[in-house]
Amino acid sequence: MNSALHIVIALRGTKSILQHAYVTPPFKVVPLPQYDAAMPLQLMLMSSSPGMMDGDMWDIQVTCGEHTRTKLQTQSYQRIFPAKQGAHQKAVYTLEQGAHLQYIPHPLVPHADAILHAENNIYLADDCTLVWGEVLTCGRKLNGEIFHLTSLHNETRVYHQQNIIFIDKQIIQPKRIPIHAFGQYEQYTHQASLLYFDTHQQPNLPVDTLHELLATKENIAFGVSKTARNGLVVRLLGNGAEQLFSTLQQLSTLLQAKTYA
Repeated sequence: MNSALHIVIALRGTKSILQHAYVTPPFKVVPLPQYDAAMPLQLMLMSSSPGMMDGDMWDIQVTCGEHTRTKLQTQSYQRIFPAKQGAHQKAVYTLEQGAHLQYIPHPLVPHADAILHAENNIYLADDCTLVWGEVLTCGRKLNGEIFHLTSLHNETRVYHQQNIIFIDKQIIQPKRIPIHAFGQYEQYTHQASLLYFDTHQQPNLPVDTLHELLATKENIAFGVSKTARNGLVVRLLGNGAEQLFSTLQQLSTLLQAKTYA
């Protein structure tokens, strides 16, 4: 099924609002209560489908207008079902000057024989901040499906003023690349990433603060690195989706506090 989710966020006075929404099945967008004009606009991205099926092609476009503040959320874990051809997702996120976007979706769960190719392109103007997270599970672990997927290719590109400043590419093919080998997942089964970009002239990149928070977590491996320009990357390895998802949310809260201090 070809499906589309296109939304535009704009500023009305000092309040961020959902100006435009175009969705086709199985998507739905639900604005959450916004009690204060200073609060970010919170949107719940929902789907009536149990997950991505073989042959699905999802087109996602999100435009955050100037000086808007947006927090995107999902309703549940995203399942990728067995496939012969595979599922495809292409997403474009555009942040105009002064915009802020936070998006940490629920973990991705590839079932046995799942195939997914996902591409994210994020375009940042000046004075923007982006908090972007992802959690990838090994599959239905309690059912014994530990890296039984066929292929997962996930690529994220970040641009500032149309110039590419960051590329992240993950390819997981357990039948070709030993997933538990040295330098891969080793003894872990779950992986999470957090990207933070700040395109102000003097970006606030609190690497030490993130290290201090992560050092309090048990049973995970982590690393925090600055990117070549305007950002930092956090990598986490663990053995449980909820722990990594919760940790990303805590990191996001910390980054938001730093951004608007």
